Amino acid sequence: MQITCHREQNLSYAVIDDYLTDEEYKGVLAEAKDLERLSVSAEIIDSARDENNNYKKTGNGLFVNPLYPPGHQKTSSVLCMGQKIFSSELYEALEKFDVVFSKIHESNHDSILINYYYPGQVYTAHKDICDVSTVTLLGWGGFTGGGFYFPDQNVKIEFKQGRTIIFPSSTNHASELHVGGEESCRISIAHFIWNDCGDWNGEYWKR
Repeated sequence: MQITCHREQNLSYAVIDDYLTDEEYKGVLAEAKDLERLSVSAEIIDSARDENNNYKKTGNGLFVNPLYPPGHQKTSSVLCMGQKIFSSELYEALEKFDVVFSKIHESNHDSILINYYYPGQVYTAHKDICDVSTVTLLGWGGFTGGGFYFPDQNVKIEFKQGRTIIFPSSTNHASELHVGGEESCRISIAHFIWNDCGDWNGEYWKR
């Protein structure tokens, strides 16, 4: 796993292009495609809103964890992918770069949300309610664009199949529009990592 750490102004983040093995990639993409039929609107998920109380996300999504009861999480390729961040190889490298990533090692809860975007759909700048976030970029149907953006630091990260970005959750971040046919779909698998403070109503894999 090749981890590239970056520091831009007040932001530390990492980009990993080989986060998934070929076999893991196939399993994750297949599961994400299958689960799309269960995805729901931003209103039902209660995604981030702007100052006018409008939802910032126009695509659909779903939380994966509730679909797999305790004892069955390992049957999910997506959930198993998420657990890779807790490997010592990864979090120690991140923590060595910036102490903010020590939140990964301190975590006792995590949750995974798959977001689906068709042409014209986007998630504008927002922050996550957790400590550390990861976003893995996937898609199908062939398209251009669809990258990832940290607007406050003007950092744009190009879309690449299977690319994973790790960053502090309090950082404003956004998806970029993609251009393709009607059936083209950009996916972001968002992994939320935090230490339980008793005020989160989402579902999680308690470690």
